[in-house]
Amino acid sequence: MLFDAGIDEITLSLDGSCPEIHDYIRGMPGSFNKVIKGIKEINDYSVKTKKKVEIHITTTVCSLNFDDIISIVNLIQKLNYVESIWLQAISAPFFAEFFLDSSYNPKKWYEYKQFQELWPTNKKKLLDVYTQLIYLKKQNYKIGNSEFHLKKQYNYFSNPEKRMKDNICNVINDINIDNRGNIFPCLNNTEIGKLGNIYSEQDIAKIFESETAQLLRNKMLLCNKICHQTINCKVI
Repeated sequence: MLFDAGIDEITLSLDGSCPEIHDYIRGMPGSFNKVIKGIKEINDYSVKTKKKVEIHITTTVCSLNFDDIISIVNLIQKLNYVESIWLQAISAPFFAEFFLDSSYNPKKWYEYKQFQELWPTNKKKLLDVYTQLIYLKKQNYKIGNSEFHLKKQYNYFSNPEKRMKDNICNVINDINIDNRGNIFPCLNNTEIGKLGNIYSEQDIAKIFESETAQLLRNKMLLCNKICHQTINCKVI
């Protein structure tokens, strides 16, 4: 098993507090029950073997589960063997074909017909949900996001066209690989350039530590484009 190899932490995705919502979002009937069963089995394994395995949950916040977010947080709060829940705001899809189109503006991705149903538009409900989340965070609920981060998410959903000027690039050490094997340091600005291709350059460590990689990271720090990636990654 993976845990026998020394893994001591695992994160599972849960996008609803019930099968109807989670399974619909995931497009897989029965997936909610499998996640809940998996959580219990991991905990049982941890108790049986006396190997500490932390269980974390990540939830993608979108219009399809927005009315259910507080219920998801309450569900996780009741599961004593789950350490935390991390709320991740829905953002532009990675490596979509139109994403590479020079005429495409990443800040408008949610206006495309195929994505419109994912974007929360009710401002009153938006304020209500994030006000509740911040309150629960202050009550020591197992919300992994900081209060600062929750406020950032609220601002993002309220006005996604506004650049978060006080956010520095926090993904400069990431590596992203598309389905063709191309390696990018940045998902939001393909003009930054690519590091290479995993199929032709097998040593990922050399790619990561190359002069090209450092050059592209420096370019990322100077980037002034509107970026939605910073809203989810490494925000304190």
